[in-house]
Amino acid sequence: MNPTADILVAIDGSAEGTAALTWASREAQVSARGLRVVHVVEYLPGYGYFWASTVGATTALQDSGERVVADARAFVREIAPTVPVRARAMTGSVVQTLLAECDDASLAVVGSRGAGAISRLLLGSVSYRLATHASCPVVIVDQAGDAGAGRGAGGAPVDRVVVGVGGSRDTSEVVEFAFAEAELHGVPLIAIRTWEPPDSPIALRHDDTVGADYSADREDYERAQLLHALAPARAAHPRVRVTARVRIGGVAARLTRACHPRDLLVIGHRHSGRFYPPALGAVSSAVAHHARCPLAVVPVQAPANVPAKTPAAAGRK
Repeated sequence: MNPTADILVAIDGSAEGTAALTWASREAQVSARGLRVVHVVEYLPGYGYFWASTVGATTALQDSGERVVADARAFVREIAPTVPVRARAMTGSVVQTLLAECDDASLAVVGSRGAGAISRLLLGSVSYRLATHASCPVVIVDQAGDAGAGRGAGGAPVDRVVVGVGGSRDTSEVVEFAFAEAELHGVPLIAIRTWEPPDSPIALRHDDTVGADYSADREDYERAQLLHALAPARAAHPRVRVTARVRIGGVAARLTRACHPRDLLVIGHRHSGRFYPPALGAVSSAVAHHARCPLAVVPVQAPANVPAKTPAAAGRK
């Protein structure tokens, strides 16, 4: 991934597509990157092969796509006049076309749901599959919030960056992305790490502790791990104001509750290729469906399996 490459934004003529276009335009202006606007027209199965293969039907679909693209180009010029824009309408599979476009983009931005009535019930299939399989970070923007609302031309799209720092060893890319966004926009960063107490009060190992002693040791351990994970990016981005929080509870609930509509929430997703894994993990999926602000899903490579110390043992003084 080239961090200076264009920002890709997928549009479909919906309100969510417009919110994504607004966010991406302002991100491109702040970061001095170009914007690549793509509208993909996909033949629907209900149209039938004969109808879709006629010259008139193909021309009508292409004309409709060109109108959407022309409107998008004019919209970007209005709110981010200095941003170089390339816009095109394409035909084919929406997901596969956008995944191919992601391969040489620094960032992809998409609306949380598409124009279909059924897809408005939950996170749309296109945005979900892009977040799952794209080779670059994907920002999902929800029109229901005010992420796409205007503050005049050139208004910054981010007030704070909130990043979830998990217990795995593959967090460096996620943390670096969050710090870079916070520095780019000149906003504070909130790093959150969560833990949950054991289901049983019975110690599973002779060196485990329970009750108050366990909670104190676990809290110290989680905070030390969080600060350790933040240290390299902190050194690389010394101007970023950082707040490190350790909380008890489910990570998805803690992250979504911590965010305001104009924040950027950053999480990681283990990426193993375009077709595997078939879905986001349980935590990432829950956050993606319930986030109240733009959500950045950063692909990370799964590390080799390395045995780790238990939290109680590692945190014991």
